[in-house]
Amino acid sequence: MAVHWSALAADPTNDKARNNLPVTAKNLGDLYYYQIGNYPDALKAYRRAAELLEVQVRADPANIAWLAVTVDPEELCDPAGALPYALKAVEISHEHEPLRVHVLGQAYAGMHDYPRAIDTAEKALAVFVPAQPGQPTPRNRGVVERALATYRQKAGK
Repeated sequence: MAVHWSALAADPTNDKARNNLPVTAKNLGDLYYYQIGNYPDALKAYRRAAELLEVQVRADPANIAWLAVTVDPEELCDPAGALPYALKAVEISHEHEPLRVHVLGQAYAGMHDYPRAIDTAEKALAVFVPAQPGQPTPRNRGVVERALATYRQKAGK
């Protein structure tokens, strides 16, 4: 874990180091718990991972919103719990980041509010830069288009 800490200390804007810290702490917890049987140190590592994730969530609410609407297995999805984070992420981006708007639509769809999901997906599509004639549709735009089609189908439209 010292390598990631030193990388982050050397460059606090190092997103890779910041994103790797919770993963490293969680993996360290797994090592202590499953391989070594050192439960007190495992608990410390898991708590550190949770603290680091909380910092990331506060810094970018889109992280938790996306995770809460896309996690597998589906029984773990929590669209209602994701909704405030998705709304905040869209607010922070001033509705200019289509994937954040898309995640908000996913939260509405997960709550079976298909009219809002449709409206939100249409807003997300409007934010994408138009594709140039003869060029393939960008992958993320296609994701939102397929989601919109699903929402319309489920809404009976």
